[in-house]
Amino acid sequence: MQRPRLVNFDLGHFFDAIAISGELGISKPDPRFFDEAMRQLGDPDRTDVLVVGDSLTSDIAGAVASGIDSCWYNPTGKSTPDVSPPTYVVRELADIVAVAGGLT
Repeated sequence: MQRPRLVNFDLGHFFDAIAISGELGISKPDPRFFDEAMRQLGDPDRTDVLVVGDSLTSDIAGAVASGIDSCWYNPTGKSTPDVSPPTYVVRELADIVAVAGGLT
C-alpha cells in the first residue's frame, strides 16, 4: 500500500531510506522496526535522526522506545500525552522543516 503512494505522489526521491512494516514483517512500535530503518540509513548516531509521525502509539512510542527524537504531526491540537511524549509537536507540515533544521 505504501509503495504505490510513494510512486503516485513522486515522494520516493525525498528519502534516504524507506522502511515499510509490511515489507519488513515488523510493525511499529517494535524497536526492531526502527533498528532496521537505522541500518538502512547506515547506522547514524540516533541523535541525528528525527522520526516524524501522526500516530502516538506507533510512530512516537516506537521512536521514544528506540532512543530517537520524535516529532508528532498533530494538526488538530490534541493534548500531548504524559506517557511517551514526543520531542516536538507541530500542527503544520511546514513546521517540520524548522524542527529538523536543528538536527546536525
